[in-house]
Amino acid sequence: VGRRVQAERQRQRPGRQRRAGAASQALHIMNAQVIQLEDGWNKLKTGGVLKIEEILEDASGGVYKHRISTDEYSQLYTTVYTMCTQKPPNNWSEPLYNNYCEAVIDYLTARILPRIKEKHDEAMLRELVRRWENHKTIIRFLSHVFKYLDRFYVKRLSLPELAEVGSQKFLEIVFNAVKREVRTAILELVRRERECEQVDKQLIKSVIDIFVEMGGSRASLETYATDFEEMLLSTTADYYSRESAKWAGNDSFPEYMRKAEDRLKQEQDRVANYLHSSTEEKLLKVCEEQLLQNPEQQLLEKEHSGCEKLLLDNKTEDLSRMFRLFSRIPTGLPPIANIVHKHITDAGLALVKKQSANAEGDLMATCRSCSTSTACTARSSARRQARATLTATRRFSRRRGRLSRSLSTRTSARAPPPSCSPTFATTCSKSRASGSRTRRSRTSSRRWCGSLAICSTRAPSPSSTGTSSRSGCSWRPQRSIAQSAR
Repeated sequence: VGRRVQAERQRQRPGRQRRAGAASQALHIMNAQVIQLEDGWNKLKTGGVLKIEEILEDASGGVYKHRISTDEYSQLYTTVYTMCTQKPPNNWSEPLYNNYCEAVIDYLTARILPRIKEKHDEAMLRELVRRWENHKTIIRFLSHVFKYLDRFYVKRLSLPELAEVGSQKFLEIVFNAVKREVRTAILELVRRERECEQVDKQLIKSVIDIFVEMGGSRASLETYATDFEEMLLSTTADYYSRESAKWAGNDSFPEYMRKAEDRLKQEQDRVANYLHSSTEEKLLKVCEEQLLQNPEQQLLEKEHSGCEKLLLDNKTEDLSRMFRLFSRIPTGLPPIANIVHKHITDAGLALVKKQSANAEGDLMATCRSCSTSTACTARSSARRQARATLTATRRFSRRRGRLSRSLSTRTSARAPPPSCSPTFATTCSKSRASGSRTRRSRTSSRRWCGSLAICSTRAPSPSSTGTSSRSGCSWRPQRSIAQSAR
């Protein structure tokens, strides 16, 4: 096995020597051919920069009539590599970087900017989009050709990369020169779409992407926010301010809410179709302020279709839409809450009043025999007077019972008077017949004391002492007992 391996290596050795010799010979030739700056740059400009420009100019509909072959691309890359790796003073890295920047500037100034300025409105937007796409293609191709500069020279000196240089020059030379006209054309297309006209949304999106890409490789939105978004929000506020005033004057509150809800949905779709996502919150805030916040009080207090009317008619769908819309703004719900509070209070008071009226009606129904309400009132007064009299009588009876018990206790040792009313005389005879003061005698005494309240007696004459007649009673209780009786 060892001998076979050794023999195989001997057979392969001449081929390796031949290949190594060819490589060293090619390297010697390349080192011997020093490329001068003018010769190398003319080759790069003619075969690279100008040729790619012509190819993009002749392209139509994304179809290229001519192309750069792989061999041509390899020759261009080798030329740049050789010019950058030659020993000083033939190292042309810095001149190549400067020539690249000058070539980009010449291309933008001579070819792109004049073609954009000669057109207007939507045609100008289409030309801008086309030129920007061609510019990105050229920069991408040249960045590959001059890749060796980016890998070593640019990094070593901390210079802007070639692709960043191309975008920055387009911003300074082309975009800043036409951005006002471009912005005006875009805003006009947005207005036409809000008026329900058909517009090229893809075109608008492409132009908006240019505003975003002009922020640089760090994806900064400063250019987009400053040069486009601020004006978009301003024109949106003016547009919906006019629309809101027109709707509030001509439409009912439910119809206004339907239009406002539809417009808010359209603005959300507009952001999704061609605006940057960071614009959505700002745009909706402006729309809500103009459509809901500013005219809120006027809408809620509309005479025949306001919030109070919706509550009275129980328009649940419109009330639900009202809550959805006005809950989007910070001060939207408190005015609605006040109206609902007033509605509930009024409805409750009306219900209480209705129940009271029903109760009075039931009372009047029980008084059908009365000819007038005055008679019913008089009868009610009589009933109240009768109840008061009954209550007073019961109180007097209870007090008389307590007084009778007090009198029986104080007069238990005294004899009853010889003559009094028939009831009293009968009681006294029965008491004497008993021969003792029993419970019956005390009961009769209480009966006798109770008879004082209904006995019509006269005070005895001054001459009568110890005797009595039917016309008067000679017995008089003690003073304290008499006062208590009275």
